[in-house]
Amino acid sequence: WNPDHLSFQILGIKPGTIPVCHYFPTDHLVFVPAAKDEFM
Repeated sequence: WNPDHLSFQILGIKPGTIPVCHYFPTDHLVFVPAAKDEFM
């Protein structure tokens, strides 16, 4: 990811510093790893 991307500027973050939520269209299937205790 480009650290100068508009989304990072709007959120005031840098790539890899914090988890960011993603939104997917209806009826899409997404596989994600189980959450680690450090984020719960």
